[in-house]
Amino acid sequence: MTDCSRQRVLEALESPKLRTLYANTFYSLADRLDEAGYLEESYVPGRYPGDFARSSGAYVFLMAEAGEIDLAVRALRFVLDTMVRNRLTRPPHIMGKPRYGAGGKLRQELDMVNQPDGTGHILSAYAELILRYGRKELYEEYWPFMADMMDLHADQPYFFGNPICNFPVAKLHLFLNTAFEHSREGRYWCCFDLLTQSFLGASLEKMAAVARLYGQDYRAEPWEAVLRCLRDGIRRHLTVTEQGRTRYAELRLPDGNDGHLFDGMGWVSLSPIAAGWEALPGEVMHNTAQAVREKLWLPDPTGEGLYFLNKDTEEIPSLETIGKGLGWDMEEARRTGDFDHIGDILEFLMARHEAALYGECMFYREGRWQTRDNGNAEQCIWWCWAMGRLRNDLGLPRLPDRADITEAPVCVPAEFIEDSIGG
Repeated sequence: MTDCSRQRVLEALESPKLRTLYANTFYSLADRLDEAGYLEESYVPGRYPGDFARSSGAYVFLMAEAGEIDLAVRALRFVLDTMVRNRLTRPPHIMGKPRYGAGGKLRQELDMVNQPDGTGHILSAYAELILRYGRKELYEEYWPFMADMMDLHADQPYFFGNPICNFPVAKLHLFLNTAFEHSREGRYWCCFDLLTQSFLGASLEKMAAVARLYGQDYRAEPWEAVLRCLRDGIRRHLTVTEQGRTRYAELRLPDGNDGHLFDGMGWVSLSPIAAGWEALPGEVMHNTAQAVREKLWLPDPTGEGLYFLNKDTEEIPSLETIGKGLGWDMEEARRTGDFDHIGDILEFLMARHEAALYGECMFYREGRWQTRDNGNAEQCIWWCWAMGRLRNDLGLPRLPDRADITEAPVCVPAEFIEDSIGG
């Protein structure tokens, strides 16, 4: 890093364009949470109705680091109370806004598509609030319930690691996600993906630490054993070595045996950064990030010397970014001091992101860059998370200034559309 590259990033962060985009986006998230902890996914109603559990978990990380602990706890409680009230053993994919119907009965629509990566977000967020922020009341109120959920996910049909079975799939030592929600082909994938491994790995580590903190070694020991197996499984079955450099693979596809690696990379490859948990030494993550940039850091088709991060490796590049992918890439560059790369990301956003709220994605169509679902909770959360860390690292206030907010759409919770959900 040079003083010149650091100064370039500082000037970009303090530019009116980025100050406004960050303020609009962060406070759209902070002000969106209602009194019950319900977080509407889409700021402009209609595209993604409901509260997505995976986004609520990420919201906890963002708001806790921003000092907004009450918002973080409220968002988490909404998910946990929904589960307790409905006698669920795992978080829903999507939760509708609770409403009182005829006779005063509470009604809440739930989408129960089973996504273990979302469960990993919630478990990790819960343990983080106890360990890092001292929220002992969450332990007292929810621990047996959350510990049972961790137990459930530390075994089949989620974790494939049976010590007394010699079939290859039983020795895989990876978590299976039968509904991994991927931008690649715009569908659910049944796979052993890096994101699910990373967030459930973080959950095992943190939940074991909570158990030991409160004298429950009998809980911690089996989780730590699964964690050791998971590290081994990722090392043996979810890495690739290219030109002498070992990196993480994006995902492994089941095939009735022990599966096979999928030949591709994308934003999923950066997911250990978001989870705050890496199975292998840090050089593997560094190699992975470098490989992502080598394959996906593409020249802006409009020219002007700009570059952007394409969302996935594709036969024909889609010319599309994904919001959290830019955030995770920026955070990895911050961790490694690559301010030249951060400067390139911010320069692209300043030149090409026209909307007042950060978009779910940016895509190049009809000769210009456009955005979709501006204010999308999950994508905005991870970008703001990276922006806050970067600003803090450079001596700027982590929180944006409310005075920088410009006029933005009003978030009105949309009706939960049953036909739009998976189950």
